[in-house]
Amino acid sequence: KKVKVDACALDDVFSNESRQPHFLKLDIHGAEYEALLGAQKTIKQSDTAVLIETWNIPVHKGQKTHGFIDAQLQDQGFLMIDQLTYSLWERKGPAELASNYNIVTFESIYFKNIDALKEMDSNVLLPTIAIANLFNQNAFALQVLAIAKEKAVISNEVFHAFENQILSANKEHRFIEKRLLPYLRKKVERKLF
Repeated sequence: KKVKVDACALDDVFSNESRQPHFLKLDIHGAEYEALLGAQKTIKQSDTAVLIETWNIPVHKGQKTHGFIDAQLQDQGFLMIDQLTYSLWERKGPAELASNYNIVTFESIYFKNIDALKEMDSNVLLPTIAIANLFNQNAFALQVLAIAKEKAVISNEVFHAFENQILSANKEHRFIEKRLLPYLRKKVERKLF
């Protein structure tokens, strides 16, 4: 069954808003490419991070696959920082035939590259640091922090306070990742097996 749905471009949505988004999350089942096309002005002016679902296999009629979306974001100054394989489908064939899965969807996080960030308005830098830190992209967060200091968005004192906070959060994450999670896994494995 076909259903017609009214839609509007994100640029139109944000054209009358006093605040602009710094982060876009797109999971709209095959229409992500079109949404990006309708958000070009917003992305150029204020958006510094995109978390987007992309499809490796065209499941929806007329949809653009991951390669098209990746190229569109790269053209707009973005760089993929991380990607998670979101869903896998079994290949069709005889039941006894061993085969790898098809990768169907990805969840990818993109950030504006450093050169593009240097050209943007300074008010995007602090939100970008927070978003990068949220996604545990601390090295990138420190690079953006250096730009904020260079552009005099923050003082030397604030720079060092943020830097220490990011480094501290990174140490805590490393402790959890390297010490705590393996310990918990061993505990769980002992109970399961």
